[in-house]
Amino acid sequence: MVDVTVVSRTCWPLLPAEVFQLPTKVQQQLDRYEKQFLHAKAPRKLAWKPALGCVTLDVHFDDGSVVRDVTCTPLHATILHHFGERRRWPLKELAETLAVSRDLTKRKLGLWLNRGFLHEVPPDVKDGDTTYEAVSSLGTGDAPRHVTEEEDDSDGADAKAKQLEDEMKVCTGTLLPSTTNHLPPITYNPPPTTHQLPHVTYHLPPTTPP
Repeated sequence: MVDVTVVSRTCWPLLPAEVFQLPTKVQQQLDRYEKQFLHAKAPRKLAWKPALGCVTLDVHFDDGSVVRDVTCTPLHATILHHFGERRRWPLKELAETLAVSRDLTKRKLGLWLNRGFLHEVPPDVKDGDTTYEAVSSLGTGDAPRHVTEEEDDSDGADAKAKQLEDEMKVCTGTLLPSTTNHLPPITYNPPPTTHQLPHVTYHLPPTTPP
């Protein structure tokens, strides 16, 4: 299921434009949605931001076990999807399939390595490239944890919290200037430091000599 949030660029700031190649089935669903949106809202068009949002997954293993409600970013979900399509991926080939850099791919793989969903296998003999493989089950000997500090990425909860924090920054960056621009200027005149008494004139009755 795809849940889409549509915002207008005329009243929203620039959003992150990180681009990667979505899985074919997901892209087909987005293309179908875009076609229906254009039919209903023409001449408005959609410009997808694939890096935004959260994905909730149920991860199935060969032994029949299931890890449910795994929350991650769309790029993390796309990486795991490819390991569902094919069990083993060299790092270079996976990066090319995702259409992102090798370093970014390696960093994002850290989440699934840390959770034990993937593990690193000996480098390919031909090119010596690092290769990763999906495990058959959790908690078995075929899932050694091989994660360095640089490779480790935020887990699902941290990813969701970071996304929420980023969204709040976008909101405050948009709403606060807009609110400030509509407030009338406030002028403050401090009270004088000295007090001046009003001029008083006394009228006395005339006096007569005794």
